[in-house]
Amino acid sequence: MADSGDDQTELSLVVVTTDPATARELSGWLERQLPDGRVAVRTGFYAAMTALARPFEIVIVDLGLPVLREVWRLAEIRNLAGEATIVVVADGRLLPLLSGPLRPDLAVRSVADLPPLRELVTGPAALEDQTMRRRSSR
Repeated sequence: MADSGDDQTELSLVVVTTDPATARELSGWLERQLPDGRVAVRTGFYAAMTALARPFEIVIVDLGLPVLREVWRLAEIRNLAGEATIVVVADGRLLPLLSGPLRPDLAVRSVADLPPLRELVTGPAALEDQTMRRRSSR
């Protein structure tokens, strides 16, 4: 998926995971629902912080296994995310560790547990549901 944002976009969704397989699965899940250029996929804390400072609508972060002495840094993601929805997708043993500093809006164990994308995305990037468009045009 291309990850070149433009200056008109506003961050709407940040998904944090701890392994590359889940990040790839998330990317594929989003790719089927969104046009190119709206999603940044980054590996590592500092790469994620850079993506959050750039104009992407959705950022997927593969943090790897969190280091206990550095987990407090994850609160910085919440600070940069502003009004965006923050979701954690991780093993059940890691959810409490990540949920403390991130204060996510949703924490799940797998991509299959995520609700429809239109329920996750906030702000200007919110997706229009086809049913809603049909109803509003009647």
